[in-house]
Amino acid sequence: MNNAIQIPATIGELLGDPQRVRDALALLNALAALEVHLVVAGGAVQLGPGKAALKGAPPTLVLPLPLKFAAAIADSSASAASASARLNDLLAALRLTGQLPS
Repeated sequence: MNNAIQIPATIGELLGDPQRVRDALALLNALAALEVHLVVAGGAVQLGPGKAALKGAPPTLVLPLPLKFAAAIADSSASAASASARLNDLLAALRLTGQLPS
């Protein structure tokens, strides 16, 4: 996503270009509705400085987060115990990647 919005020098410049205001509000609304998708490690761009992490364009922005589990996540027939185990796996994986504090 390379939709950088130029910041006007004055309020008069901002109000003189209504499209700029529409673009800024569309981007703000898209960020408020941002979807986070957990994907396998190869399914997302490398995260780092200068690399765009968001995919799509307003109003549908997606942040793909790479995450690899040691075991497959159970399907809809999961029991409470297996769902609890998968949740623990998720939390452990997030801690390993630094996305969740210890």
